[in-house]
Amino acid sequence: MTSDIFTNLEAIRHFLTENLVDEAPAHLRSEIRAAAKLLKDISAEMDVLPALLFAESRAMMALAKNAILALETVDVQINIKTNMAEFERQLAQPMGSLHGLLHLHEEMKLDAEAIILALQSAILKPDLPDALRQDFQQLLHRYYHHFGEQADARSMWQSVFPAPDRTEP
Repeated sequence: MTSDIFTNLEAIRHFLTENLVDEAPAHLRSEIRAAAKLLKDISAEMDVLPALLFAESRAMMALAKNAILALETVDVQINIKTNMAEFERQLAQPMGSLHGLLHLHEEMKLDAEAIILALQSAILKPDLPDALRQDFQQLLHRYYHHFGEQADARSMWQSVFPAPDRTEP
């Protein structure tokens, strides 16, 4: 019989909750229930994480390209050290592991932080034309919105309590 990782995680969770929790000493029962919940959360995360990370990384790449182009119109000497070419190369090929994709995503977030700081700095320039200031503010808004969406996408496995249904009026 072959099984997959989700079946194995569910089997372990089932064993903990159905066979072990009632037999364990009272002081360990809540720990066993927490471990079972963690297994359920890991399963949910693993089910969506590869596609989610890939989509978020591509969105960060597009944002970074727009932001860097905009910043270069103001000051070609602006010092933003990014790894855009390497990130783009890595995103163009299949990811070999979830660990590698997580690492790439984290590296891209570090680049995004540098770009956000450069945008914030540029906005503070007194001689910046109002139209560019608005463009930079819009780019910052897009970055903040993107990172908010990233946090929301993880709430199903990172929250202690279920996330509220945002579709209700």
